[in-house]
Amino acid sequence: MLNVNLKIMKKKLEPPRFEKGFFGILLLILALAISNSSCRKEVLTNSAKDASDVHAQNPATTDAVTSRSDFTPTASISYQSGMLVFATHADLDMTLKEINDADASSVDAWESSIGFTSQRRLFNQIVSAEDAIDDYYWSLSPSQQEQALSQDPVHSTIFNDKLASGFIKNVTDPNDASVYWDYGSVSPEKSAVLSETGFVKAEGQIFQFTNGNLIKIIKDGDFNKISQLANYDSEYSDGTFSIATPACPNDPGCLNLDFSKTNSWKSAGNDKRVKVTVEGTACANWALSYGDCAFKPHGTQCKFLVRTQAQKKNFWGKWKYQSSFSPSLTIASATWKYQYSLFNDGCSGSFTTTDNAGLIGSYPTPTYTTFVPATNNGYFHLNPSTSGYWVWQSPNKKYIQCTVDVYEYNIPASYSLYGPSDWNLVRP
Repeated sequence: MLNVNLKIMKKKLEPPRFEKGFFGILLLILALAISNSSCRKEVLTNSAKDASDVHAQNPATTDAVTSRSDFTPTASISYQSGMLVFATHADLDMTLKEINDADASSVDAWESSIGFTSQRRLFNQIVSAEDAIDDYYWSLSPSQQEQALSQDPVHSTIFNDKLASGFIKNVTDPNDASVYWDYGSVSPEKSAVLSETGFVKAEGQIFQFTNGNLIKIIKDGDFNKISQLANYDSEYSDGTFSIATPACPNDPGCLNLDFSKTNSWKSAGNDKRVKVTVEGTACANWALSYGDCAFKPHGTQCKFLVRTQAQKKNFWGKWKYQSSFSPSLTIASATWKYQYSLFNDGCSGSFTTTDNAGLIGSYPTPTYTTFVPATNNGYFHLNPSTSGYWVWQSPNKKYIQCTVDVYEYNIPASYSLYGPSDWNLVRP
């Protein structure tokens, strides 16, 4: 009996046989595999977001531009209360053109030197962060990619934050119903001079171009009144504030005009697409009226520009702007004709029509030539141009009978694989 017990004790003290250790290791590996499988999406997602966030903080790490020339705007511009301040609307318009003509890194450096971050710069940081997400997922093994494609698309932290704030928004294309994200601003063509919250000051007035459909104006330019703008969420006007929409209201006359030219997307191969359009509107500003002619405008805002768009499908097959796809744009000797009419006395009766004169930079014959080496979401104001904010109030106040009408233009644009005849930017 004792011998038997001793044998049992010896057996219990012996180290486990190899077979038991082998199966134990297998069980451990299986447990780890199950745990890894359940957490893989979270790990991949967090890794991708970490990479994108580092890239967003240091977007220059993968910028295609490795050298730059210094950018210095011609106009005298100050930076006050978180926004750029221009002496005149003409200075603002000219600065937009100069930024278009400069490379992005040089403009970024100028912004940094004055402590300013424009909507243009912030938008490009979002693009860079989303590019990093794509780069990460494309670098995975085929099996990891397959698993990632079965999940919802992943976005960077900066993308999610700015989508939630309205800085960017999802856009549904009217032609093919595809969805992509773009500026949320009511006036993205001014993104290069707007603060993140849409503010700029020009000619003594503070403007806020909101994420939505309102333009808010503080007429006396008092920075202390900025907080009061949050109280207005619809059209309104008094002696201090003007709240308006940029959309031209339906007008049976000629105070609000549209002279745009639309185009459909064109394939650029390899899941790429491009488009060039003309955005052209002129809307009389009723808020600038006064006195006996309180319902007649003497100011108008005119937009006349070429819009470029180039998109590429991301890892999940969704269209988006990407840093790696920015075709060149060439416009060779674009020409146009415009006219507007002002009442001679008061706000009724006889009026005078002016052709191709009277607007800054547009006399005697408006022409425009440019070459842009890379653009994928550009707004090119046709300077010298009719674009701008024109007010006929000094020295003799004039009321508008007909606003600015660009009634004829020919803009020979070459973009990506397509030339002037493909885009046909011509009116009439």
